[in-house]
Parts: sequence; structure tokens; C-alpha cells
Amino acid sequence: MGELYLCENYIYGEKQLEIGNLEALEELVIYSNNPTGAIPPSIRELKRVRIIRGGRNYLSGPIPDENSECESLEVLALAENNLEGTFPVK
Repeated sequence: MGELYLCENYIYGEKQLEIGNLEALEELVIYSNNPTGAIPPSIRELKRVRIIRGGRNYLSGPIPDENSECESLEVLALAENNLEGTFPVK
């Protein structure tokens, strides 16, 4: 699987998307939903992901250090959330 688009799908509540098993994923687009809680730690398993667009959600908490393990990441768009901190750059 190269791309996963879950835009405006009314994903509500504190559900952890188990995306870590999608090792071939290159683009993850999940903006304009209503999940709450933190960015799932399994995001670090996405070694090939180039684009993550997760804006206009209700994500909160710190931006996890695990994101820096996404070696191929080129675009990270997390606007309009309640996240804290900065993205760790290697």
C-alpha cells in the first residue's frame, strides 16, 4: 500500500490508528477528522512514509520523538491540533 487517505471520515474519540503495520506506506492523509489523544507511537514504524498530513483534528500532547525515526519524511502537516513542542530534526 502506497497511500492511505482517511479525510473527513468522522473518526471520533481516542482511538489509536494502528498504522505501524503498514510498512510500505508512503503517504498518510488523515486531516479533518475528530480523533483525540496523542499521536500513536507506532508511527515510528513507517520507515518509508514521505508525507503525513494530519491537520484539523483534535490531537493533543507532545510531538513524539518517534517521528524523527521516519527517515523518508519530507512533509509533516499537523496544523490546527493541540500539539506541543517541536519536531525533532536529525
